[in-house]
Amino acid sequence: MKKILLIGQFTDISGYGNAVRCYLSNLIELENEGLIDLKILNYSFEEKIGASEQELEEIKKRSLTKSLLHRSGMCDDEAEYARVQEYMDGGDYEVIMCLTSDMLGHGEDNNKSKFIVDIPGYPEHNGPRFNIRQICRSSRGVNQCIAWESDSIPLVWRDSILDKSINVKKLICTCDWNRDTFSELGIESVTIPFSMNFEENIDEEYYKKVEKVTKDKFVFSSVFQWSPRKGTDILLKAFALEFARNDDVCLIMKTYLNKAFVGAAQKETAEFKKQIKIINSSLLHLNHRFVPKFKTVIINDILTKKQLNSIYKRSDAFVLPTRGEGFCLPAAEAISCETPAIMPNIGGHLGYMDTSDNNRLLIDSRMEPCENMHNHLWSSIDIDWVEPSLKSTREKIRFAYENRETCKTIGKEQNTYMRNYLSKERCVSLFKKHLL
Repeated sequence: MKKILLIGQFTDISGYGNAVRCYLSNLIELENEGLIDLKILNYSFEEKIGASEQELEEIKKRSLTKSLLHRSGMCDDEAEYARVQEYMDGGDYEVIMCLTSDMLGHGEDNNKSKFIVDIPGYPEHNGPRFNIRQICRSSRGVNQCIAWESDSIPLVWRDSILDKSINVKKLICTCDWNRDTFSELGIESVTIPFSMNFEENIDEEYYKKVEKVTKDKFVFSSVFQWSPRKGTDILLKAFALEFARNDDVCLIMKTYLNKAFVGAAQKETAEFKKQIKIINSSLLHLNHRFVPKFKTVIINDILTKKQLNSIYKRSDAFVLPTRGEGFCLPAAEAISCETPAIMPNIGGHLGYMDTSDNNRLLIDSRMEPCENMHNHLWSSIDIDWVEPSLKSTREKIRFAYENRETCKTIGKEQNTYMRNYLSKERCVSLFKKHLL
């Protein structure tokens, strides 16, 4: 029986949190079949809990540590390090690493489960942490999970993956787009996407609230973190230009800046309205600024799965002109509710979207140097991202608006295709094939 240590952000609200919980669910199936001995190490970055009570129960059963509150790997309990050290000393386990690839080098070559961070001027980073580097070095090999939003590899990821002191055996990619990109590193790269449960249950009370706000309107929905990569500017410009005169159109934006931390900004809605005003101010009609007539609904609350499903169910179409996705969970969630998704024609989401006949809803896009990403992984010199066409985005949302029944058919076709591609049975089978 193979011993597997799954490392990731098990309690986080983020996409990474959802991803590792999905993989956990699939690996539990292998455990139930007696094929693996599964343990986990939670390495959270957020203060709010994104896992359900049922998920937390499964996480606690397999956790190497008693606590799940090790934010950024920090821990002051020596007993916790001792538990991890005992597991490491066995050296007979493989790691599935669901943290970003640069975390492979997070630590010291000290043969210990603990290392000390001491960065002058940054006291919040100081203190003892779990030594991810040593945990990986002590294993029989690392299966590094990849979910990336471009067709170029971040330099820091490249260096970490190719570090010869860490035996990276395999790259588990969320999509073929990532697999083809990362295979250039010379390490076996395989595709194991995130499975979907296809639960369509809604919150009846919340659905009625959404229905009341969107009465008699064609409803588009979009779910994203407000950032340049998500193409917020393209989304808003496309709607402002295409539906400037339409008061029977509504765009629901379920968005946030940073709701995962206690004390996060409480005035996000005001900030969103400010940004929308700035974007609209760049648009002119007869040399005058104009106020588009379509309705905008901004939701920045943390919602339950049933509440999210309520939004998707009320929507006639989902739209996200994103500049890069390794998977895109919101689009998959929308399609699972038979809501057709309008997405760029480049990206990891194409794996679960049947592109053979549904290109009527795919946005024409090209690769361009990334801009305005304040993140060390992105480099305008070295990395291109997807640039969806504003003109094509307008055309696709207009097509959806004018062809409601056709859109319903496309939504069902997308759902049928995705039910096979992202079925739990298929994803568990892929883990069997590539892990055992």
